[in-house]
Amino acid sequence: MKNNLHIANRKRIEIVAYGLLFAILIGGALWLCFDLVRERNRIIDDRTQIAIEKSKFMSQWLRNIFLSSDYVLRDVREKVKPNDLIHAKPEEIERLCTWLGEKAATVPGLYGVAIYDSNLIYRAGNERRIIGYHSNQKVPTSRTDKIEDKIRLQYMPTEKSATKRPTILLYRWIFSQDGQFMGGSSAAVYPDFAQHWIQAFKIGPNDVLALMDEEGTLLALNPATPEALGKKTNFLQEQSNNSKTSGRASAISLSSFDGVKRIYGITRMEELPIVLVVGYDLNNTLEGWRHRAWQISCGFIVLIGLALFAMRAYIKSLHQGEELLKLATTDGLTGISNRRVLFEAGEREAARINRYGGALSMLILDIDHFKKINDTWGHSSGDRVIKVMAQTISTCIRNQDMVGRIGGEEFVVLLPETGQDGALVIAERVRMAIQDTTEATADNGSIVRFTVSIGLSTVVDGETFQGALDRADKGLYKAKEGGRNMVVIY
Repeated sequence: MKNNLHIANRKRIEIVAYGLLFAILIGGALWLCFDLVRERNRIIDDRTQIAIEKSKFMSQWLRNIFLSSDYVLRDVREKVKPNDLIHAKPEEIERLCTWLGEKAATVPGLYGVAIYDSNLIYRAGNERRIIGYHSNQKVPTSRTDKIEDKIRLQYMPTEKSATKRPTILLYRWIFSQDGQFMGGSSAAVYPDFAQHWIQAFKIGPNDVLALMDEEGTLLALNPATPEALGKKTNFLQEQSNNSKTSGRASAISLSSFDGVKRIYGITRMEELPIVLVVGYDLNNTLEGWRHRAWQISCGFIVLIGLALFAMRAYIKSLHQGEELLKLATTDGLTGISNRRVLFEAGEREAARINRYGGALSMLILDIDHFKKINDTWGHSSGDRVIKVMAQTISTCIRNQDMVGRIGGEEFVVLLPETGQDGALVIAERVRMAIQDTTEATADNGSIVRFTVSIGLSTVVDGETFQGALDRADKGLYKAKEGGRNMVVIY
């Protein structure tokens, strides 16, 4: 009974220990994952903010150039009306072209300023070769276009450009008082200027800087990709942001050009239909984080291994302790309690009833003619008889009772809270079970049957365990003398 209790306690300790370790490891893993995800998001947020700030800074720098061009367009629009040039004299046109050249020279990157009529025919310009040519720029298509007084921008590819060179065209329209389109003024910037400007910024591997119009047409790109310039992209339409209203936005998107996933900062220039995009490669951004994540994860895995090793060593020590306890408290042949443990339990029970009252009975049992069994069938057969005897006793007694082997073929059964009458019932039950049903197998296969003699005593007031056991032993001798296979109360 006591051994079973120890085994049950050990198993509970193992379950609790493994459960606690599992909970700690799961908790650590969840915390680690949460912390790594939080760190990853922080890195992305920081890089996103840098991308937005850089795009804002670059747009402010470039904005000054384009606004200077707009000042030129405003000045030209105020001083010269396209209809005035239809019948102008050649010398007047020449003076005007010279003046337009002087205006263009005031703005870096601006190479041409021109005036066109309502039919989009150039009437004057510092690039005189375009005079008389038709411009392919957009014309007002709605009342909103006529009312909205703003600078406009359009990329002109080689086949549409009056100068037969790719051009970034900035223009303002002129309307009469009754809202009729009268023409406008335009300023031309070669994309090379914007390309040289954007390439002056150093970028990391797979990073990108892009200049677009408000419809997503690429005006300049770093790294330089000539085949992409002038191409219209869906980048701005694909990004779900509020950049059209706030002027700044961010996105994480897969590039349709090279398949690289990037963190983008997007800035729309104030008063200008131009968008500056800064893109950082997401892979490069998270490279350091991935290294740290691998290092931390590997360290955690090693920690798990060490924890499991330590837990296994701990459980092994529990097993060893249990084995040592078993060796110290049980009989090696039968597995029931040994003499020392049984005597300690008997002394405790006797002391308890002497102090608090109650009953304690005990049985001492001895196999009849055991020497003859050994002599006839051999000592190994005798050991087998002893084990069968222990098993039979264990099945006949109650859970609160305790059986132990005190030496050779002798056994003692403690019967707590049991008076003489109850003990006699149990004793007879054991004797009859051994007599009628118990048998062992000898080494040669023969069946060995045997009987048992039993002495019974009940602790009286003030009596020690040893005293009651001595009386039970005397009862055993009387049973032997009386013919064996009987119970004697003493």
